[in-house]
Amino acid sequence: MWNHTVFTEGGHGTTASGVLDENGNYQLSSGSRVGVLPGKYLVSVWAQEIIPNKIPGGAPGGRLVTPEKYADIKKSGFTAEVVRGRNTFDYALSSDKPR
Repeated sequence: MWNHTVFTEGGHGTTASGVLDENGNYQLSSGSRVGVLPGKYLVSVWAQEIIPNKIPGGAPGGRLVTPEKYADIKKSGFTAEVVRGRNTFDYALSSDKPR
């Protein structure tokens, strides 16, 4: 499973991303810069099931396992206002689909 969080400043500016661990913790980075600058961000969150490539040496694929809307910063409904110092943001995902 590959879980990912992306912060995009104002929906079009600086983008920072981080991979979530099994406890839902993540640390954002943008290129070689760890963390993000203070500001308002739109946020997307998603998880993908890793699907191995059937061709040896080929890149693996993925299947989205979270609702599609959360992977789109314009549809997720998630935002964050990052301030100087340590920040914590928690996002609850829910699904209307029966399991």
